Amino acid sequence: MRGSSQDEAEQKLALSLLNNRIDYRVDNKRIRLVVGDLEKPLLGLDISQFEKLSLELDAIYHNGAHVNHVYDYKYLFNANVRSTLDVLHLATHKKNKSVHYISTLSAASKFNEAGRLIEDGPAEISPAFVNNGYNLTKWISEHLIWQAISRGIDATIVRPGNISGHSLTDLCQPDKNRILLVLKGSAQLGIAPAWDATFDLCPVDFLAKAIINCTLSDTRDTKVLHFHNPTPLDWTTYVMGLTRIGYEIQLVDPGLWRSRLLDIDESNALYNVVSFYLDENNEDIGDISSIEHSRTESTLQKVGMTYPKKDNALIDRNLSYLVDCGFLPLPRQPSTERSFVA
Repeated sequence: MRGSSQDEAEQKLALSLLNNRIDYRVDNKRIRLVVGDLEKPLLGLDISQFEKLSLELDAIYHNGAHVNHVYDYKYLFNANVRSTLDVLHLATHKKNKSVHYISTLSAASKFNEAGRLIEDGPAEISPAFVNNGYNLTKWISEHLIWQAISRGIDATIVRPGNISGHSLTDLCQPDKNRILLVLKGSAQLGIAPAWDATFDLCPVDFLAKAIINCTLSDTRDTKVLHFHNPTPLDWTTYVMGLTRIGYEIQLVDPGLWRSRLLDIDESNALYNVVSFYLDENNEDIGDISSIEHSRTESTLQKVGMTYPKKDNALIDRNLSYLVDCGFLPLPRQPSTERSFVA
């Protein structure tokens, strides 16, 4: 964890656990915090730390990145690509360790003859969804991991879809979720784009448990895991769930929606990422209809897991939490005033 000192890093960890309602005091002996920085060489570790970890570690889960869909590849390179090289250096120094790289379905790039994205390593040609620097860093890092696999390293590429809140509490960090920023910005405008896409909602607790269970399983027979929730749900159904909790929102042509974005100011949730949505080629929301998941589903079944339900109950819990936590503005209450005509 980044920090100018061990104390500062521990305070940041404690705050992060508090924000996610995790009681650090219960089992803190299982956690050893190492001060570092993904943007610096050797992950920000000094040589003695690097050597010590090289001998002690058995597995590395590389989930760290600078997540930003506006910054370009060059700006994100150190935190997102060079860090992957350093992780592989750590994984092969002194003794070999397994590496499980958390990528994204937006970086999936290899298609079969039917035009479906398959559970395989990255293609030589960049994927259609690599339309920003962040997705590009993930695709390049996948190539590095895939090269390591070809050279005998036990590694896995994990590709999540759109991660939603906890399945029981719906707890999440919505201001860091690009899709939820689209939802909030649209709710503020009163209109949302009528995108024709199969939409993903994958609860974070399911994803965390699935990643650990599947990567530790002796029966794992795939090096690439597509962790989304393949149950059909279209974007329009999700957005219109807002009407059930009191919002007035209309679905409009995406071109009209983009034109309205030209007039937003700092009060709209999309203000800082608006440039990403002004181009019609960037308006993907992670369409999951063409993504293969049979190998992943088979691995899940072997560890006793199934995909969670994706229904109106899940949508309503998700949206209600976003209102209750203050992320979404309170829906307008219907007027109680009466009008009379003579």
